[in-house]
Amino acid sequence: GVEGLIGAPRGLRVLDVCASWDSHLPTTLDTSRVALVGMSRQELEANRVATDVHTCDLNRDPCLPFGDAEFDVEMLALSIQYLTRPQEVFQEIHRVLRPGGLAVVPFS
Repeated sequence: GVEGLIGAPRGLRVLDVCASWDSHLPTTLDTSRVALVGMSRQELEANRVATDVHTCDLNRDPCLPFGDAEFDVEMLALSIQYLTRPQEVFQEIHRVLRPGGLAVVPFS
């Protein structure tokens, strides 16, 4: 889970997929960027850690609006069950993570 991010290096570039008003990131995490991808612009803009927000429906188009290897960490918290094309979304996550990057997918 997100506990694995405690003690992580400083200045991480984080992508939060299926994001909302809370990114579920440790408060001690030092980030240089927290990009959000979600469906509700209002919820994304209420997220206090976001540096940029991107509204899109990954069930309609699973392509992430980022270049290759832009992020150190990807978070998809508590939302994987809502994806209708999860394999395609995870291929995109792999593409936008830097080599050796970390994908965190906590669920309940």
